[in-house]
Amino acid sequence: MRVIFRVDSSGEIGFGHLSRCINLAEELRARGNDVTFVCRDLVGAGISSLEERLFRTVLLPRTTGAVSESIDVAESISALAGTRPDWAVLDSYSLGFDWETAIRPFVEKIVVIDDLADRKHNCDLFLDQNYTARSQESYVSRVSKSAQFLIGPRYALLDSQFRQLRITKKVLLRKPLKVLVFAGGSDQKDLTGKAINALSEFDSTELMVDVVVGASNARLQDYERSIVRENIQLHQSGSNFAQLMSNADIAIGAGGTTSWERMCLGVPSIVVS
Repeated sequence: MRVIFRVDSSGEIGFGHLSRCINLAEELRARGNDVTFVCRDLVGAGISSLEERLFRTVLLPRTTGAVSESIDVAESISALAGTRPDWAVLDSYSLGFDWETAIRPFVEKIVVIDDLADRKHNCDLFLDQNYTARSQESYVSRVSKSAQFLIGPRYALLDSQFRQLRITKKVLLRKPLKVLVFAGGSDQKDLTGKAINALSEFDSTELMVDVVVGASNARLQDYERSIVRENIQLHQSGSNFAQLMSNADIAIGAGGTTSWERMCLGVPSIVVS
């Protein structure tokens, strides 16, 4: 089976959309499916995350402003290069019904990943992984009744590492307490810097701190200069992130995709909206 993902990431958009699509794509590939990503070449895009995982990736042209759905879908159809995927997976707040309707003749079926419930969709499978009071009935006026619905955190798209570590994680009351700080891929409000400054008041007898810096956070060198205690360690986001979270007694971070990871491992958290 051939699956194409249409998803973007950038410093402005964030990395949640791409992250959850990568998790789904890894599972699909592990089951023998062929996966391609179609992403716009945006400033701060996390394309390296796809390259590291050896996913085939087609980049749509970089633009200086917003791109209409009609232009985007035309470029996406061109990216198919004459092939007809079994599934197209769309995860975007800026693309919706018009995009889905235009691409339908070129794909077998369409999956939409969304959590806004504010617009119409033309799809065969609809996924909303949020913890919400919404149900299938909430989407009757927006999504075809014939579509399959997956609604709620039981369908959260998690990296398999978190599922595996969930089995082995033990709840410990330790001293010093282990703290994990992670504020997303770009951290535009610099929550990371604020957390480092606050946690610098504690020494190694009280806290051990792991700070994970997102791929598009350009303040890494600033953080290195600001750290005055040996009990605060910096890490660039990568394959050891799940293990760092599993080791933590408490986490400080942003909402979004990482919320499901923290809850999967049962890590008490201070979450900034």
